[in-house]
Amino acid sequence: MGRPRNPPKLEAVLADPFLFISRLSVVDKKGKLCKLIPNGEQIEIIRALHSGDDTLILKSRQIGSTTAVAAYFFWKWYVSSSPTTHVILSHKMTSSQHIFKMFKRFWDSLPETLRRPLALNTNHTMVLQDTGATLQAH
Repeated sequence: MGRPRNPPKLEAVLADPFLFISRLSVVDKKGKLCKLIPNGEQIEIIRALHSGDDTLILKSRQIGSTTAVAAYFFWKWYVSSSPTTHVILSHKMTSSQHIFKMFKRFWDSLPETLRRPLALNTNHTMVLQDTGATLQAH
């Protein structure tokens, strides 16, 4: 149950979290939708996550760490070739829902060339049709 083969340029975007993440959109501080351009701290967070080692982020507030982590794990979910499950857990349901809304925005902003069909798309769950990979908020 794998994904269909993509053209070489598309394969490169899917293989590289930075190329993929740069195609996602976020809401800026003024409330406008714009492309996600990771800042220096976000780049370091994504590199640390991508290294595969355990990652602990000690940081000040408002550097975009939640956005960086969400974008990275959206990429991991999206490129998974198996039915993995990614769950957003937070100390408050409202923060889990806020992060899930980021994932929804990432999905909605994907270029058509990257868009894959969803088998399920609810207020707390998204499931990719071809792999069964699941993203949930709890």
